Amino acid sequence: MKKTKIIIPAIGMLLLSTAASITGTVAWFSMNTTVAATGMTIKAKGDQVFLQIVDGSGTVETGTFFDGQNQITASASNAQTSLAAANVVGGLGTDEDDKQTIVDYNRTNVVWVTNHSVNPGSAGPSGDYTEISEVSLPYYALINTFKIRLDPLAGDVNAPDPLKVTSVAFGAGTPSDEPMRNAVSVLVESTEGAVTHYQLFKQNNSGLAADVVYTGGFLEIAGPGKLTTSEFSDHSVNGTTVKVYVFFDGDNKSAYTSNITPNGYTVELTFSVDYY
Repeated sequence: MKKTKIIIPAIGMLLLSTAASITGTVAWFSMNTTVAATGMTIKAKGDQVFLQIVDGSGTVETGTFFDGQNQITASASNAQTSLAAANVVGGLGTDEDDKQTIVDYNRTNVVWVTNHSVNPGSAGPSGDYTEISEVSLPYYALINTFKIRLDPLAGDVNAPDPLKVTSVAFGAGTPSDEPMRNAVSVLVESTEGAVTHYQLFKQNNSGLAADVVYTGGFLEIAGPGKLTTSEFSDHSVNGTTVKVYVFFDGDNKSAYTSNITPNGYTVELTFSVDYY
């Protein structure tokens, strides 16, 4: 009987002790299904090339680049003038007999020259060519300056190709049936460091008989040229300066006094950094 009384309380205490131990370790585990990251800012960035052009001698409004603006056309400051005939060649010299020699234009050097005819009713030089000085050049060519760059806001500041003139055409309203129209020519110049690039455009009937019917279009003399050495990447505030000279080619067979008219000829140029 005594052994029974002793064993029963011992079992009871063991059960109570175990129960107390379990109660002391039970708790809810932490749970979270969401996290947050803060402090980030994003800005939209384009990946395209966007060419801009402004008047190189214009006012703040017409001659300043603005990021993100649609500056895809620019009007010439020098819109019109009356010109004497001229031409561009690669250089002038003399041979061993002291006769004048002429180096054909070849895109590496440009010399402006003039001459005259003895007959107002026919074309053709009557003597030696005379070099035109820089001071006198505005009497022979309509000169305009433009600035071109890539819009840095567009994202891509490296074009796939050099800058170049890809099209020269007459503007709307230009007379289509006048012989002197055939003599209209365009020289484009760009200086890149110590290197000057040229592109010369003349009518596709230059040098042919005066009675050849004008068929439209300009052709680049000496083959496709360019206005920068490599891929165009100018996105500066100043851009790349390009000069455009419009003149009457005195060596064109249509260029003689009797063909002169008071009408004007509008010329439009297209610049590009990507061949189509």
